[in-house]
Amino acid sequence: MKYEIVAQPSAEREIHDTYLYLLGFGGSKADDWLDAVQEAFESLEEFPERCAYAPENAVFRRTIRQLVRPPYRIVFTIVGDDVRILHVRHRSQPALEP
Repeated sequence: MKYEIVAQPSAEREIHDTYLYLLGFGGSKADDWLDAVQEAFESLEEFPERCAYAPENAVFRRTIRQLVRPPYRIVFTIVGDDVRILHVRHRSQPALEP
């Protein structure tokens, strides 16, 4: 089964903001990061259940998982045939709260 990847507005904003931040260090760094995020998203199309539960899982009603690609983590949930990307966060950021 192949899942549909759906980035939520919060994740899209975080990707955009991080990309703009990384542009300050040179365009190739920002482009490389964006390519890595896209590859990570694509990897979730098949068997997203392989990813560990996120620390936030204990405080949300839905199951929250994460794909860690240092130094970032992709926080997502699975709803039917969709993998909904909730956030793309630096690992140093605090855990999400409901």
